[in-house]
Amino acid sequence: MKRPWGKWTKLWGDERVEVRLLEVKAGGFCTLHRHANMSNVFYVLEGSLRVDSYHAWPDDRRSSVTFEILEEQDVAVVSPPTVHRFQAISKVVALEFNIAVGSEPVDPLDSEQLGPAGLDNE
Repeated sequence: MKRPWGKWTKLWGDERVEVRLLEVKAGGFCTLHRHANMSNVFYVLEGSLRVDSYHAWPDDRRSSVTFEILEEQDVAVVSPPTVHRFQAISKVVALEFNIAVGSEPVDPLDSEQLGPAGLDNE
């Protein structure tokens, strides 16, 4: 599926887990969002990916942000309901595992979004 930041391809999935191949352009970033019932796990195959995690919505004065820079073979886990986004520092190829939390199956629409996705070099 094409996105402003690149594209993703579903590799495999069942009710509990969906595996996607992410191909992210250098400077590409996904929308700031959170999931109610799904964890994201990012595994970098090539490139350098920044994963930002907010402890409240970014416009909340009590919000704080942490970030991880992932290189080849690094992993980041984002648990619900953490507000998060990724951004490619260089061209990235990564696996994204969407994992159901609780009794509900993986729902691709389980995403509350704030702001656009895109490329920071546009």
